[in-house]
Amino acid sequence: MYKVFKENTTFILVANGNLISNDQAVSICIDKPQNVIELLSNLGNSQEDDTYIIYCAKLKDTIKTIENHFPTKVAAGGWTFNDTNSLLMIKRNNIWDIPKGHIEKGETLEECAIREVEEETNVKNLKINNKIGISRHLISKKNGYILKLSHWFLMTSNYSGKLKPQKSEDITKAKWIDKNSIDKYLDKAWLSLKNFYYDYVIDSKLNLKD
Repeated sequence: MYKVFKENTTFILVANGNLISNDQAVSICIDKPQNVIELLSNLGNSQEDDTYIIYCAKLKDTIKTIENHFPTKVAAGGWTFNDTNSLLMIKRNNIWDIPKGHIEKGETLEECAIREVEEETNVKNLKINNKIGISRHLISKKNGYILKLSHWFLMTSNYSGKLKPQKSEDITKAKWIDKNSIDKYLDKAWLSLKNFYYDYVIDSKLNLKD
């Protein structure tokens, strides 16, 4: 399975024969990998939380077509938890988010993730426990779309100092979200983050405890 988000629209690419049960989704079959570009470019332009399941005759070739067609930007960030299992979140442009940013020249993904979390929230003593996965977003630009690849890490910190949102990046709040309130805040975040939390973050934390 390969997911791409465009605003709050979800595109799920799977190989033919791997049927997904989702009554709310629109199913589309494609035979040629290049057909996926038109679908991604033209669908998902409404404000609704639409889901499209694209069944591909050649899934690997279709994924390669997407990543070769769209210019890519690489970012990294951290799902950071403290000693009470509270999650570090930020509010950017009035939407709750997870700290992340673009990689700088000479940085590793891990270095980028730690730097971005520190810069956007002022949290120190960050420790990377493991890499969780990658989320993919199509972002509209003047000359078309770019594909943003966000590499996510599970982090922990014992930092108890003051949080400072990075106002230069349009961040107005940085907050530790109590473990019992995470669902409520993710409902106010990008749909892709909510998906990623349930698909990857929870399992990653459970494996860490083991």
